[in-house]
Amino acid sequence: MRDALAALRHRWMQAGPACPGGEAALAEHARWLDPRLAQGQLQALHRGDGTLAAAVLVCHEPEEPFYRAPVTHLVAHHDGSPEGLSWLAAALARTVPGLPDDVECLVPAADAATLRMLTGLGLGPTTVLLAGRVGPARAALQARWRPPADLRHLGLELSPAEPQDADEIVDLLRRVFGAEPAYAWFMASEARLAHRREELARGRGSAMCLLVHDGPRLVGLLEAGLRPDDPHYGPSVGVGLVLDASVRRRDIAPVAYHHALALAEEHGAAWLKGATARRAVLHMAEVMGRQPVAVHVRRTPCFRDGRFDACLGAVARAGPLTT
Repeated sequence: MRDALAALRHRWMQAGPACPGGEAALAEHARWLDPRLAQGQLQALHRGDGTLAAAVLVCHEPEEPFYRAPVTHLVAHHDGSPEGLSWLAAALARTVPGLPDDVECLVPAADAATLRMLTGLGLGPTTVLLAGRVGPARAALQARWRPPADLRHLGLELSPAEPQDADEIVDLLRRVFGAEPAYAWFMASEARLAHRREELARGRGSAMCLLVHDGPRLVGLLEAGLRPDDPHYGPSVGVGLVLDASVRRRDIAPVAYHHALALAEEHGAAWLKGATARRAVLHMAEVMGRQPVAVHVRRTPCFRDGRFDACLGAVARAGPLTT
């Protein structure tokens, strides 16, 4: 069952334009599913020949390792057939209303039908995962913004983070995400902040970690993490950008991406990826040619203002998965 569900998930992820997939990606899907299938509750529809047509898996995780918080995982996939779609709609209608508020589902961006089912049952998108090739993204960034290497023209100081900056960085994260939890509901939790403080204090942060100061006050954090062996993309880079409200809309993001993409090219990373709900980052992603791969859907917090419609709609219009 694990391999069949992993294969269905992999097919949907590859149906979008920005997930190359492959054997390593398929194995990673199976690895992620394995313990959750062992601990969770599974409903499935099989065809007469035994192939998997649709499935719903629910598994509660008391402390999800990345979030450092409890999560109820919902896995929902179908094979694109009328039978699979009909069964999935009925199974979700039975299951979703009784799930706790910490329910979360990763929906491949190409699967517009499942996204519609879940939003119709009261869930909503919280972030979209975007990916694009480093070379074209860097060329587009330079053509559109020509970002400088620093922020002196804005009266701000850009400097590398040091282990002794850990407390100041954690205070920034608490301040920004505590005020706007919808943008990363887990980032201001004390468990998550304690983990970040320990990482930073030991010098185990990202490959690139730059601080933005406005005078003595820390107002921004620019990070880039290298993954030389990402199972879905191979060598890749992820970007993190946290800005205090006082310095937004000042074109700091292009400077962050300038440094992150330079780092990526220096280390031979071919893909740029990351998740966001910020409208400004969604716009930058469109300019740089980054495409949606998947969307995280939750009951709360989530966004119901249509901010993801444009990027997700372009993928959904590419056509359904063929069985």
